[in-house]
Amino acid sequence: MILSVIIITLAAISNAQTTNVNKSIIQSFIAGGVSIKIPIPDTTFVEVDNDNRESMDIFVPQNNRLLSAYVLTNDLPHLFKDGNNNIMAKYALVEVPREGENTACEASDFKQVTDGAKKSFGDAFFSSTEEADAEFNRRMKSLDLADMQIKLGQPTQLGCFFSKQDIIGFGMLMGYEMGGSTIKMGMTVILMRVNNRLLFVYLYAEYKNDETIKWLRNVGEKWSDEILKANKL
Repeated sequence: MILSVIIITLAAISNAQTTNVNKSIIQSFIAGGVSIKIPIPDTTFVEVDNDNRESMDIFVPQNNRLLSAYVLTNDLPHLFKDGNNNIMAKYALVEVPREGENTACEASDFKQVTDGAKKSFGDAFFSSTEEADAEFNRRMKSLDLADMQIKLGQPTQLGCFFSKQDIIGFGMLMGYEMGGSTIKMGMTVILMRVNNRLLFVYLYAEYKNDETIKWLRNVGEKWSDEILKANKL
C-alpha cells in the first residue's frame, strides 16, 4: 500500500550560501499518531502557524496532508493578502501521504520508496560526498541553466542532490504563469523516513541563476539532516 501511495505522489510531483538551523526553533507535529519534530529550514524562515497553514494547502497534492509550512519571515505578514502580486521567492512544505500516514515505514519500505524515486528522478546515487559534489557540478555545467528555456508546467529534472540513510533529495526546475509572466521555480524534493513515518519535504526558491540551485541543494540537505537529528534527541 505505502509503495503505491509513493508512486502516485511522485507522479503528481513530476507534473506539477551556507546556513545554520536555529535548533531552538523546533515544533512538533502529529503524523499517524506519531510526534514528528520539525526545525525551521534556516534562520530566514518561520512556520506559518495555524492561522495561515490552511491557506498553504493550495500547494499540496490531494494525496498528501500538510504537516507544516514555512515562508520567509518578511513574507509572513503579507501572506495571501496581496492577491496574485504576492510572489513567495522562497518557501517550504512538509507533508505526509494521506493513505500511508498511519502505516509504519520500515527500512525495507523506504528502500522501495528509493527504488520508485530512482525511476522518477534518475538513478544517480553516490558513494561519497566528493563524488556527489563532482557530479552535481558537472550536471549544472552541462545543463547551461542560464540559457535554458523552462516550459510552463514541464519539470526539468536536475537529478539526485543527496542520498544517505533515511534521506533522498532530488532537484528540478519548473515554470508557472503568474500575472501574465512565466516564473521559474527551483525545487528540492526530499523523501525521508522519520520515526517510522514517511515524510515528503519540499523546498522552493524562485530561480535566478546557478546559485539558486546550490542554495536549494545545500539548505535541503542540511535541513533534512536537522530533522533526523531533532527526532533522535
